[in-house]
Amino acid sequence: MLEVEILGAEDGAALERAAMTAALAAGAIDGHVAVAIVDEDEIRRLNREHRDRDSATDVLSFPVDGEGPASGPRELGDVVICPSTRPTRARSWSTACCTSAATTTRPTTARCSPCRKS
Repeated sequence: MLEVEILGAEDGAALERAAMTAALAAGAIDGHVAVAIVDEDEIRRLNREHRDRDSATDVLSFPVDGEGPASGPRELGDVVICPSTRPTRARSWSTACCTSAATTTRPTTARCSPCRKS
């Protein structure tokens, strides 16, 4: 079973559908992905902490489990979206979420702080 968790959004139905579609298209039929909506300060902090870039961006992804076998339910990763940066980007949030959710296949132990809080 594939589980999509939306954090910080009043109505996360479109984001949930986009993340579900992306994960399924990438071959993930089970596991968990979290999508967090944050402000510019938070995404800038995460970008600086995890990518050494001191600037806000529209979306970051934090993959957790790799492509190999998982020891329990697969943790696909976290996607962090900053809606206030959207006017500087040409893509929609659904596309951003799909793209980021589909890239959660690199192995890493990083979890973004908004998603760790839940």
